[in-house]
Order: sequence, then C-alpha cells, then structure tokens
Amino acid sequence: MAQCDGFSLARGESRSLRLKYVDSDGAPQDAAGQTCVVTVRYGTTEDTDLVLTKTFTVPSGSPGYISIDFVPSDTEDVPVGTYWFDVWLHDGTD
Repeated sequence: MAQCDGFSLARGESRSLRLKYVDSDGAPQDAAGQTCVVTVRYGTTEDTDLVLTKTFTVPSGSPGYISIDFVPSDTEDVPVGTYWFDVWLHDGTD
C-alpha cells in the first residue's frame, strides 16, 4: 500500500502523479503493458462517492515508475475537496 500526501490538483488543471512501482525488496518493477485503473472518490475513505475513473495501458520506458496523467477534462466537473484514490494494475493473468 502506498500513501500520497500533499498531491494537489486544481479543477481543470493538467498534472502528472508519478508513483514508484517496486517489489517487497524495493527493486524497481516494469509495469509496461499492464492495464492501470485509477479510481478517485470524494472524501477520505474508500466508502465514499466515486468521482473519477481512469484506465490506461502503462507505456514502456520508465521501469520502477507509473505516471498517471490528469488532463483538464478529468477534473473540470469535480468539486473542491479532499479525495481518496486507488491505483490497480492488471497484468492479464487474472
């Protein structure tokens, strides 16, 4: 589990959130080709209203990191507040 304190994004702004992706020993892992699903919920727990879902394929080129790119249309209708988010990776072996 990872916690991200201090990430802020103004409504309608573009910004990237870069997350480390490592194994239990801290070694960088390559997520290229995996499907990344990001869910954002209004409030500070996972039991609140879902306001945004982003799904994308992780590109190659940055082993050990996943970059989540927010564009203006992602947040233009999202109310000001504090949010809870989850990041899921699916490698297709489910």
